[in-house]
Amino acid sequence: MQTRFVFMQSKQTRWYEYVRRVTEGMSAKEVAERAGFDQSAMTRWKNGMNADPKFVVQFARAFHQNVLLALAEAELISDKEADLHEVRMGLEDISTHMLLEELARRIDNSPGRTAHGAGLSEDPDYSKLSDQDGYDLAAYKGEHNIGHDDIPHEP
Repeated sequence: MQTRFVFMQSKQTRWYEYVRRVTEGMSAKEVAERAGFDQSAMTRWKNGMNADPKFVVQFARAFHQNVLLALAEAELISDKEADLHEVRMGLEDISTHMLLEELARRIDNSPGRTAHGAGLSEDPDYSKLSDQDGYDLAAYKGEHNIGHDDIPHEP
């Protein structure tokens, strides 16, 4: 009986080729240390194993790469999905907490905010409050507006 040895040639995956391009010749140990995972992951990738999404994201962040592009290179999402530049969510898809955080962010970044953190940068113009044509603030229809001189003053 003759024993045959079959040597399997490792299949270089798209993900492993991407890792090699990004790391520019670093050792597996150096890559693993920088990305914060065990270097055995590099060996598995080299041998054609698929990358775990968690490792893909860790790797991309550690090497300052686009996470979506890395997920596409690992064939976890399509190239078309990786090319998205904006993700829109409907209000029904977000939590109240997320909505309040977004509202707070928009308020904090709105133009016209003072250095004090609240209010408008200029006082509103109240000079026309008693002008019936401008604001029509009379208590009843047909009455004239009350100006500051018409307000009774306490003794």
